[in-house]
Parts: sequence; C-alpha cells; structure tokens
Amino acid sequence: MGTPARDDSVDVIKGIGIFFVVTNHCFSRTTRKFLGVEVTEDLTLYAINRAIHFAVPVFLFISCAMLARSFTARPDIKRYAVARFRKTFVPYVVASILYYFLVFGTIGPNTWLDLLTRTATGRAHFHLYFTIVLIQISVVVPLLVLLLGSRRMDWRWAALAGIGLQVIVYGVQREWFQWERPASVFVWYLVPLLLGVAVGRSSVASEEIRRASPVLILLTLTAMAAYVWASIAPLRGATASSDLINFTYAIFTAALALVLWSSTPTWPKGQPRQVVRRLGEVSLPVFLIHPAVMYALGGPRVTSLIEQMPASVVFFWLATLLFSYLAARVLVASRLGRWVLGQGEESKRVTIASP
Repeated sequence: MGTPARDDSVDVIKGIGIFFVVTNHCFSRTTRKFLGVEVTEDLTLYAINRAIHFAVPVFLFISCAMLARSFTARPDIKRYAVARFRKTFVPYVVASILYYFLVFGTIGPNTWLDLLTRTATGRAHFHLYFTIVLIQISVVVPLLVLLLGSRRMDWRWAALAGIGLQVIVYGVQREWFQWERPASVFVWYLVPLLLGVAVGRSSVASEEIRRASPVLILLTLTAMAAYVWASIAPLRGATASSDLINFTYAIFTAALALVLWSSTPTWPKGQPRQVVRRLGEVSLPVFLIHPAVMYALGGPRVTSLIEQMPASVVFFWLATLLFSYLAARVLVASRLGRWVLGQGEESKRVTIASP
C-alpha cells in the first residue's frame, strides 16, 4: 500500500501555525525593542502573547497524525527511519550547528562538548527545543502504531487518556523529576501525541470531529480564556499553579488542533487559502530561518531605520515574515537546501510532517 497523497489542508494548518510562531516571537521581541516594555510585565500584552501561544502542540498534533497515517499505510521500519533521519534529524543538526556559532561565535577548549550537549538537549538556540521533541516523537509514533496493531483508538478516548496522563506527568515533574526544561521532552505533549495518532489512523475521525466542531469551538474558547486568565494571575495580583496553567493549555491547544483539523479542508477559501497554503509548504525552513532573520533585523543600524517607520512593531513583524518566507523558498529551490531538508532532486516542494 502506497503513502497517501498529501492533503492541502495539512499545508493550511501548518501555514496558520508558522504564521503564529513568527508572530509570537516577533511580538515578544518588538514590545521590548520598540515599546520598551517586557511582554511579561504588561497585563494586556502578556494576555495577547498567551492567546497566540499555541503553535507547538498544534504542529506536534499534525506531525503525529501524518506520521501515524504514513507508517500505518506502509509499516516499513527501515524506510521510515531513513526518511526521519533525512527529513528531521539532519535539518535539526545543521540548524543547531549554525545557530550555535551565530550566538557564541568563537571556538574555545570546551566548544565541541558544549555544542554536542546543547544539540542533544535542544538548547543550541531558543526555538530548536521543538525540533528535538519532534525527533523523539518520530521514534514514539511508530512504536504506538505497532502496539495498537489493527485496533482503532477513538480520538475522544485518546484525548481523555492524554489529559489524564499529562496531569500525572505534571505531578511527577513537580514532585520528583524537576527537569530544567520539561518542554524539551515528548512526555510534556502526550495529548497531541495520542490525539494525533488516533486521528491519523482513523478513516472516520475527520467526519466525527467535524460533527463535533461546535462543541470543540466552545471548548477552545473556554480553555483559552482559562489559560490566559491563569497565566496573567501574577499581573492581576493573584496566584495560579503551574499545573493549572499547563492543564488549561493542554485542553486549549488540543481542542484548537481538532477545530483546525475539521475546518481547514474547506476554510479559508480563495486567495487567503493560497497564501496560507504556500506559507505552510515551507513551514520547516521558515521555522528554522526566522530567528536568524530577526537577528539580522535587530542590529543597531537596521533598528534605527525601523524606528523611523510608522508602526515599527508591525513593520518588523512583516519584514521578518516576508524575508523568512523568501529565504525559505530560495532554500528549497537549491540543491543544498533540498539535501539539508531531506528532499530528493525530483521535487522542490517541502513534503515533511514537521513545521
């Protein structure tokens, strides 16, 4: 059985996701740089920041769904491992090396050990933790598929099981593990993992989710409001536990992922759909490149020019998004870029299951 044809809606979801990744990162940077305000110190700004902070779990959900669908259709471990190595591991290692030297610049006696440590833990740059999680997910998904065999995992039970297990992980992290960077470990994303596998392997889940979309939309808005309210508690003079924040975040992002899964086959329409789809086609290179573009736009000379522009915050964001997209298109059009991204000569289109 061959691999299913690529779905246009997948690119649309990724386009929406990468749009908000760049928006969120620019939002934090520009409020500090051009408004002189830390996002975490202003109630309104931080509320906005949290409300648009959903891309990583959504990306992991769609990645798990696509990986599960592909491996279920063709359960060839060797082929799968080679594809994941080329399309996820190689881009991650290359990006880690380049960003490490971009940030730290010089080579010292402990450079190579430090580089190895940071690459192994997703700390070569602030955004690469997601990619190290994706590598872990790429190992776990086929194991789950093999464990399930021919049994169907209902997406509703998968969501409940994921949330229940996630609460346990939060408690274990708080009481025993106390990892410094828990978001770099796949067990921090059990809800999108289980939900993605359930949806990716089911031929009826999409229609069931579509019928449940009114409830899911209401759940998304309610959970988002609760997550934002809990997150800004310190700025309101109140307190909220990290478990409550993480719990409401898991529900918010899971419900939103399902809403996007059910709506993107038909929404948006027309030219907006084409724009979002084309952005989604190069979501991985845009994800890898955009911090470098932000770095280039953040120099003193460029900053002084941007400060003279009307709505400098918006200008910086649009410039980052545009230059990242153009650089991504150049990358996937080049032989070296396709090699780094694990693409063959036969195609210049990015067709991987990650952003």
